[in-house]
Amino acid sequence: MKTVTCLNCNASINAPQSASIIVCPYCGHTFELSTGKTWTYYMFPAYVESPSAWRKAMQFITRRYGVPDDFNAEANLRKAELYNVPYHVFSCKAYSSCSYGDRQASYLETRNTPILAAYTGTWLDNHAKELSFSVRGRSFFNPSQAQRSRFYMPTLSYEEAYNIAYRLISGQAMDEASRSCGGSKRLERVEVNYLGLVHYPFWLMEYAYKGKPYRILLDAAGGRVLFVEYPLSTRSRATMLTASAALAAVGLLTGLLATFFLNNPLGLLGGIVSSIIASSPMLAKAFSIKDKGSETPAHRKWSIEAWRMASSLTRIPVLPGLPVVLDYTDL
Repeated sequence: MKTVTCLNCNASINAPQSASIIVCPYCGHTFELSTGKTWTYYMFPAYVESPSAWRKAMQFITRRYGVPDDFNAEANLRKAELYNVPYHVFSCKAYSSCSYGDRQASYLETRNTPILAAYTGTWLDNHAKELSFSVRGRSFFNPSQAQRSRFYMPTLSYEEAYNIAYRLISGQAMDEASRSCGGSKRLERVEVNYLGLVHYPFWLMEYAYKGKPYRILLDAAGGRVLFVEYPLSTRSRATMLTASAALAAVGLLTGLLATFFLNNPLGLLGGIVSSIIASSPMLAKAFSIKDKGSETPAHRKWSIEAWRMASSLTRIPVLPGLPVVLDYTDL
């Protein structure tokens, strides 16, 4: 850490050695450390206070399958901390085209892109870097919120964040063209405009159930449950174990029928593999004492390199009777 003097109110500010932009937690003045340049800065208010965040998480957990009957009575909040994490936010547009024969298709990808500007060193970081939000909810600086939270200074410079946003929107535009067109693709134009530096609030919470710790991450501005861990009852785990065994038996039976009645030599192998694939998520939960959930829809992100590799495959061999699993979100 290093001590920096605010150029507006002369307050002493503790900031990381790697901080490039300083936000004064007392007056909100935001400036570049090396040049003194003033930056546009906003923050999202923490509309959800700690008691409300805990109630929201409890309501979400009790609606999940497999939660023990005594969960409400035995779960106790141990710790709740408000984190304010900085983002560089950009308005991005990218235009791409694809030519095939005498025809041409055009594509437009547009979105607001928040780029995480500092890491907290906690498990919050994995979720914070994937967060998307609308900048319409931003407001001006609130010193009381900054001082009662863990307030992080940006360590990622504007230039680095700009380059990341540029690559992301360019890749998404080219991915869209690749998914829709088999011809020659080209990136036509990219527009990346800076909307400013934003601090976003999160509740990082820990609770205990019968002596075991569990984690909660909640969006303090919008009230979304971004991540929870919760216990699974013995009864629900036994039910999932029975169901996974039934799925495995059905897959095995299907393979045997394909082998003997359809004269398919690979039918049995396909049935075994398909039963393993179908039952493995439920089987994994059956042997776990905890599960996790989120109000944010699960999705799979493809990198540009992964998509190019996948699109280069013209045929994927599949065993007879073996289902192709495209995506797995939540059982």
